[in-house]
Amino acid sequence: MRRYPVEVSRGGRLLVLRAGEIKDLISYLKVIQNPDDSVSLLRVINTPVRGIGKTTIEMMERLALETGLSMWGAVGEAIKRQLLPARALAGVEELSRAD
Repeated sequence: MRRYPVEVSRGGRLLVLRAGEIKDLISYLKVIQNPDDSVSLLRVINTPVRGIGKTTIEMMERLALETGLSMWGAVGEAIKRQLLPARALAGVEELSRAD
């Protein structure tokens, strides 16, 4: 990917996607296809920045383990139970609406 960057046209402008951006795009597509893909979800959970930090992710991972849910299920459960600080809750709600 580094040797042959991917060029896309957007609004008449030519953009060059870097390897990380392509991996993010693939991860978003994987999460859309399978919301229970926790590895892909962890890659894009805060891309773009949503105020979801390490502590919030760790809390949701613990919740997923305790409840037997996937990470995506833990996102929904955290929203339902209002378990997060306001900023993180807003970011998690934004992520869940993106689905």
